[in-house]
Amino acid sequence: MGVANVLGYNYTYNNTFFNELSARVSYAQNIYDATLDRSYQYDQVGRLVVSHSGAEARAHAFTGQWGTQDGPYSQGYDYDVWGNITSRAGWGGWNASYTASFNNKNQMITNPGLGTTMQYDAAGNMTNDGWQSFSYDATGAQVQAPSYGVWQGHDGDGLRVQNTENGATTYYLHSTVLGGQVVAGNKRIGVTKRTGRNACPTSGPASMSPVLAIIAKVTTPIATVHSEISTVAANVASV
Repeated sequence: MGVANVLGYNYTYNNTFFNELSARVSYAQNIYDATLDRSYQYDQVGRLVVSHSGAEARAHAFTGQWGTQDGPYSQGYDYDVWGNITSRAGWGGWNASYTASFNNKNQMITNPGLGTTMQYDAAGNMTNDGWQSFSYDATGAQVQAPSYGVWQGHDGDGLRVQNTENGATTYYLHSTVLGGQVVAGNKRIGVTKRTGRNACPTSGPASMSPVLAIIAKVTTPIATVHSEISTVAANVASV
């Protein structure tokens, strides 16, 4: 539920004109710029079916003049029984109006923005969106999006531990205590490649592996914190 004045909006719920009694936001009034007002209308299962902005949002939700296109968009949506958007109509934004179809596996058949065929592997992963190709590892995790220059590596839990983008590789260290959250990252730029793995120097501080380098970064501040805690505890004990 939206809170008034946060992000500069006031909110209206349960708009009886829309027969909307589910406590969803039906109108958002921008307190600084009326062209950013928003209206929202939903179907019987709670999916957004119509949304306007600016003067058309006010005309939609309350009263006003239709046809004044001073907001960023005005769109309507249709869905299939699985919740996929099968058509969008209106104006504003990239590819504002389009239609889409899906096969019996609930996969989009044609890229609605390009009109090109989309391809999938036997596991249902999209391998080509009509513009670029994607590849996956044995667990189904995406490892390659070459048109964006992105390569990713994952551990046995499916967590991303390596990301290479535009020649810069970042390694991630996850915490099991924090539910897999990233606790440190180590970026290496312009690293040479050897047999599919990043080659490391054989001597000097840089010779440690990326993971060990991350651990060193993490354990150093932890050791400092422990030292400070011990100092405080000793001071308290001496009082």
